[in-house]
Amino acid sequence: MKTWKPDSHLDGFCWAAEWERKEQNLQSLLEKIEQEKGEEFSIEHAYAQIHEGYTVRSGKEIMRLNLKKELLIGTLLPDGKYSWLQMDYFPPYFLELKWHIVPEKKGSKMKLI
Repeated sequence: MKTWKPDSHLDGFCWAAEWERKEQNLQSLLEKIEQEKGEEFSIEHAYAQIHEGYTVRSGKEIMRLNLKKELLIGTLLPDGKYSWLQMDYFPPYFLELKWHIVPEKKGSKMKLI
């Protein structure tokens, strides 16, 4: 049976630098979102918009309906993808956020991961 040794031999790899790179990438993505957003509105209007077939976003949070008309809530990841959850309700802090419609880009699809 092998035993774990504290010396992992990961010399030269800097976890802090990797974390910082991911945070910088996420901030860059959020700045781009901020520049592209249109009119902002409340959660009530956002809910109505997703039932009209739109995707709405607030910062790194995003909402839309899937093909079964179930609510999907996504969170932007540092690599530009979204982590999606199927939800039956909004998290309470969503009530305080201002939402906007996501502009559709030709040929783009938001993949569910």
